[in-house]
Amino acid sequence: MVAQQSPEADRLVAPIALYPDALVAQILAAATCPTEVVEGDRWMQQHPDLKGDAFAQAVDSQSWDPGVKALTQFPSVLAMMDKNLSWTSSPGDAYVNRQQNVLDAVQVMRQRAQQAGNLKSTHPSAGDPARVPVTLALEQVVERKLQLVRRCRMS
Repeated sequence: MVAQQSPEADRLVAPIALYPDALVAQILAAATCPTEVVEGDRWMQQHPDLKGDAFAQAVDSQSWDPGVKALTQFPSVLAMMDKNLSWTSSPGDAYVNRQQNVLDAVQVMRQRAQQAGNLKSTHPSAGDPARVPVTLALEQVVERKLQLVRRCRMS
């Protein structure tokens, strides 16, 4: 049985819940610094010719949150977040203030997709067959991200 959640929680995670774990983690991390998401997307638009090592070095030299830097490898995701800034701010704020609720909402959305036959996990979750493996990747970056979030909020 899939747990119920609020329509607001659905709205927050629906656009990203079915992305791979590592990408969900980077999106949530970047969403905590929406101004840097805008800067990153605009920077990408201004530097379309950078490729390979030159691109990686140029991105690395930016002062952005590591999540924003990681999303430069997914320009369509970064652009979506820039163009939907009100959405971007919402999961970022929720992740900072109610982290477990966001992670739970992602789980519920994935469970719904799995029950509908739209999500097939190739990595069964150890010890809990109801848990779709997303939180493991997120839990590994939580402490590091919260420190970075504080830095973004203060600047």
